[in-house]
Amino acid sequence: MLDTFSAIFVNGIKPKKNFCQNLVYITNLEQVFLEKIAYPQQSITTHRKQNFTGALLQYQTMTATKFMSKWIEEKNKV
Repeated sequence: MLDTFSAIFVNGIKPKKNFCQNLVYITNLEQVFLEKIAYPQQSITTHRKQNFTGALLQYQTMTATKFMSKWIEEKNKV
């Protein structure tokens, strides 16, 4: 089902012939979306280990905050 979710973003949503088919399609799409979101929540430790970009951004943010606070301290000393 997760492959279906990825294919939808690549190919776009194709409308069905009538309203009921569209409603069923959207309901199925919602289920796939919720499963895609639930996976990282269920295995958060594994997800964090595999998420290199997220770890890098978090490190950069923390480093920038650290140096900004040091800069503010030095500025206030003068």
